[in-house]
Amino acid sequence: MKKHLRAFLHECVKMKHRTACEALGNLCAIQMYKDERKVGPCKVFKDYRRIPTSSDADRWPIPWLYYGEGDASIVLNRKKITAKYSIKPGKHNSNLQLVAARYHLNGSFINISELRPVEFHLCPGLWSGIESAFRFGARYIHTCSISAKQMVSQGTPEPIFYDLYLQYNDGKSNMLYAIPLLVRNIKVGTIYPNKGRDTSQWLLTRRMFLLDKFSGVSTKIPSSPTVIQYLKSIKLVVQAQREIENEGNIYPPFIVLEYDQITNENISLGDVFLVTFTVEFYMENDILHYVDMGLGILSGCVFIWSCIHTWSESKRCGRITIDFWTVGQFAITCCSHFANMIFAVCLLLAVHTLVFYKAQSVVYILLPSQDLEAVVNRYVVVAFLLKIVELVRLIWKQTSIDIFLVDWEKPRILPNQKQIGTMTTQKQTVSIWRSYFVANEWAEIQTKRKISLPMQLVFTVLLLKIYGLENWAAAEPEVHLNRISYRPISQLLGLGMIVVVFSTVYIVQVGKTSRENLLFLSGHLHCS
Repeated sequence: MKKHLRAFLHECVKMKHRTACEALGNLCAIQMYKDERKVGPCKVFKDYRRIPTSSDADRWPIPWLYYGEGDASIVLNRKKITAKYSIKPGKHNSNLQLVAARYHLNGSFINISELRPVEFHLCPGLWSGIESAFRFGARYIHTCSISAKQMVSQGTPEPIFYDLYLQYNDGKSNMLYAIPLLVRNIKVGTIYPNKGRDTSQWLLTRRMFLLDKFSGVSTKIPSSPTVIQYLKSIKLVVQAQREIENEGNIYPPFIVLEYDQITNENISLGDVFLVTFTVEFYMENDILHYVDMGLGILSGCVFIWSCIHTWSESKRCGRITIDFWTVGQFAITCCSHFANMIFAVCLLLAVHTLVFYKAQSVVYILLPSQDLEAVVNRYVVVAFLLKIVELVRLIWKQTSIDIFLVDWEKPRILPNQKQIGTMTTQKQTVSIWRSYFVANEWAEIQTKRKISLPMQLVFTVLLLKIYGLENWAAAEPEVHLNRISYRPISQLLGLGMIVVVFSTVYIVQVGKTSRENLLFLSGHLHCS
């Protein structure tokens, strides 16, 4: 590489040769944009870390490799793409169109043409639903396992480099918009700025490759690379604008890349590596703000209700002062009520997202980002843990408290005639069998429900698993009863589907039980 580097530096810097400058950009991309060396391919681009202008092109034919430092948040929130996309399949602009400019390692231009999703991945063979990868409003995921030997055998000896663009129509002509790259492996000093969540620290770039068997070739054994760089995961992220007047518009998409290395040891051991290709559409909204606000307001109500509940229970137990028992009961009561509140808020959010996402005909709502789904998952876990505290208290209460039955029925008085002409009375004691019967009936009432719990669970699982209603939680606007492998299941939509199915089965059972009770009562009234 050093031999090529010196030649490219001379031709680019001294002779202003465009192909040599493109080659330097390729070498810089291979080295993960490191510019720590005194003489390196990335040093040439140090003063051009910005979006190029026409004056830059006239002065020096240097390729666009970097965005400005700290400009990521500005670049990713521009509203320059005027095309409106549709969420309905088959409609105009229902799919994103990506275009790639391709270059050889030596900087020579190959072509510029439409980029098919299959070029984004190292997985061999045919992919299911590959033509739907860029479908607007839906998520796509494809993961495969590929051995190190297979990785070495595929591809060309020299890597192909790509500059990516989004092609859209502004109403007059087709336009190209540059797609920025977020390479997780970029290292600045001792930190990796692109691994954090702070967009102001991100360093966006332009050029990417899939497989590099060139930089790891040893000078002693030129035909055998000691290290191979490959694209471990690639993720296309598209954010839709949420303003009503900008319905169907998107912010500039960006691609998240993560590279990994394969060594000779991995090849000799036959190690297998996972490669992932993901497409994610999302829309920022105030859902998380509303959830936090709702939890905050309801928390005050729950606290007051817990105080009233604990005070009432302590009064029934004859406790006058606030002691350790009262404080413990208050804490457990708060856990119970807070768990119910969190569950209710999360379930309402899940049902709201499911209904509006699946039923919309225009772009009103997209699935929240995976970060928001992770927040909802944490809320559900917290509610589950709080509920466990209540269950432990309930089990302890049922196992430590003795329950006894007091039969308050008065004994009956029967006439007793011992002698002729005299009449006396005698008390008849209550039969112990009657007490047993009443106690047994009372014990059965404790488990009496308006629904049949086994039937509830059986029908819920039957509808979700057998009839395939769980597939309605797939991350796409349509509903399908069959599993689509390349459409991941949204956890938020899945939670909403469980709530809808469980509630439907519950309502049907309650209605059936109420109808039977009504018919029973009407029959008795008719007979009387």
